[in-house]
Amino acid sequence: MNPVSSTSRHANAGHETGEIARPPKRVRTTAPCCTVATAGTLNKSGNYAFQQGDYTEAETCYTRALRQINNSATCSFSPNALSGRRRVCDEKQCKSDVCSLVQSHEIIKTSKYDEGMNIFHGPESFNDSFGADAVSSRLYYNIGLCKIARGKCDDALSILEMSLQKAESMSEKESIYRFRVFHKLGFCNFSVGNGEEAACHFQSALELAMDSAMDEVAVAACLNCLAVVHFHYYPEKSAAAMQMLKQSLRIYRERFGDFSREVATVLNNIGRIHYLRSDFKEAMDAYTESLAIRVRVLGEDSIDVAATVYNTGQCNHQLGQLEKAMQNYESFLGLLQKNGDASSRDAAIVYLRIGEIYQQKNDMKRALGAFKDALKAEKQSIGKFNQEVASTLNRLGNLCYEMQDNESALEYYQEGLEIENAILEPLHPHIIITLTNIAHIEKQRQNYAAALQAYLQVYEKQQNSCVDTISLAVTLSSIGLVQYHLKQYAGAFESYQEALRLRREYFGTDDTPDIASTLNSIGLVLFKQNLFDLARKCFQESLRIRTKLLGKDHQDVAILWYNIATIYFETGNEDLAIKIYKETLRVERAALGPNHPDVVLTLQHMGQVLQQAGHVEDALKYFEESLDIERKHNGNELSIAKTLNLIGNIHLQEGNIGLMMKSFTEASRIFEKKMNSGERLIVAGCNFYGFSKLHPKCAPIA
Repeated sequence: MNPVSSTSRHANAGHETGEIARPPKRVRTTAPCCTVATAGTLNKSGNYAFQQGDYTEAETCYTRALRQINNSATCSFSPNALSGRRRVCDEKQCKSDVCSLVQSHEIIKTSKYDEGMNIFHGPESFNDSFGADAVSSRLYYNIGLCKIARGKCDDALSILEMSLQKAESMSEKESIYRFRVFHKLGFCNFSVGNGEEAACHFQSALELAMDSAMDEVAVAACLNCLAVVHFHYYPEKSAAAMQMLKQSLRIYRERFGDFSREVATVLNNIGRIHYLRSDFKEAMDAYTESLAIRVRVLGEDSIDVAATVYNTGQCNHQLGQLEKAMQNYESFLGLLQKNGDASSRDAAIVYLRIGEIYQQKNDMKRALGAFKDALKAEKQSIGKFNQEVASTLNRLGNLCYEMQDNESALEYYQEGLEIENAILEPLHPHIIITLTNIAHIEKQRQNYAAALQAYLQVYEKQQNSCVDTISLAVTLSSIGLVQYHLKQYAGAFESYQEALRLRREYFGTDDTPDIASTLNSIGLVLFKQNLFDLARKCFQESLRIRTKLLGKDHQDVAILWYNIATIYFETGNEDLAIKIYKETLRVERAALGPNHPDVVLTLQHMGQVLQQAGHVEDALKYFEESLDIERKHNGNELSIAKTLNLIGNIHLQEGNIGLMMKSFTEASRIFEKKMNSGERLIVAGCNFYGFSKLHPKCAPIA
């Protein structure tokens, strides 16, 4: 029998007989020349489309070429399968520390402006002598460039990582190409906010540039990029970043001279480090030099010129040169207009800066207009549901509140709250702040029910988040005040009591202004519940603390004397009330001056106490002094009418009919004029029957 050929034997035969089975077919590591040639033709088509700005067509050509190479090497390519991959940073390779991202509106960070981060713009080529890995790596790289050109840096990362994987097996002769891949990976990670990985890749690129015989310009580029990553992500390393930039600047100047795009870019970056370190004069020097070079090299309308103009505006702003800063900001907006970016995020940032200048100049109307322009630009460029939009709405709310336009302020706060509720965690501090602002506005509008609801939401969120006890106490005090206005005295008492407990626990002593204020509030609540003795004790303890902390002639001390006197007045102890009101007047005049509205109010109370105690002439003196101050200094007609009403009642009590009628007539005229106020003339303490008998119309002349 003829032996059975090994090619036709059963697959397990080799195991049964000990015969060596046929070895598996090896995967080709070098693509056939015809495949490389086909891929090369497609790559050239892609390069042409890339140069023409048709990045979608270029990516299609590169992808088809890559499939040619990968199919010949028995592997497949699926760009979608790569999404989400990230290169893990090798701690041994990376020499940078990790630090949290510094986010600031003060620095415009966008790919439109040249920071020297994105170099090597052109796609790669190859020829028939290249192996499969070398060809694949370059095609992945070119696809990554298309993604970057279309603003899809996040997608480009996965593609470039595949390019790096293929490139890492190449020879030392390929170090220049691998340098480019590392550099692009650094740029993409920087663009999407991966500061740590960006530093790793730029560091790898720098090591390649320094260890090989590459041009020193490559070293300068890497030093600049690492410095930019540092001042965006590692502000504590600003000194190291500055040294990198100075070394980069020296190399560029030696190679290109003083007037080059690269020199201007590094100078601009040096200015930004000075700015972040609050060295504004040094920053201005760097920006001024950079701006002169950029105008000369790039032209006056360049977007990079615009960036440096903005940076110069920031320095002028910080140096208090508001007019120059305004000119810089307006020039920046004009350049954005020429470059088609008038409604960009960067425009919104500059509108905010302009609004701040108007605020500093106390031109609130123009500030409001600038903030509105910022809001419009933000919504058009980044959409409504964004934290920057919510922040601008909060600014608008604050400004309207400052302008006493509570209705508009409330609308802005409510819109901001809608956005924050949609994009932030329920217990985020920004939500708590906005709710607090809404509550304050509702309280100002005397819409106490709505204010209470908002404050209770704030308190609930604060209890479930990591806020300090003082913040809880402040909110509880606000809740207590609103409950007081709603005449919910029991609830107000509980709120103030809890606020008092938290403050005592936090401070460890009663001798603080906050505890004195809380005791005064508790006294007012007890007073409204007719618990006069307890209220007086609270006022007296608050008086002790304030006198100790503020001195005996402070206006807050006068408030406590006034409250204590009022309790004695209400409980019928007129003599002691008069004595304490006199002390109140003394402190108020010392602290506030003789014509303050608080002095007027105390004079009126003194008159009422004296009138009740039967000292009518003395009472009239206090009322008339009060009226004289109001006529000369305050000018509030309703308040004048009320005082005239009090004086008229004194004359009525004394039987001075002419003076009574004069006072009542003037008071009535004002009340009639102010009908919407709800105030009316009050004739007190009269008996018309007795009055007519005492003063008959036909009384005989004695």
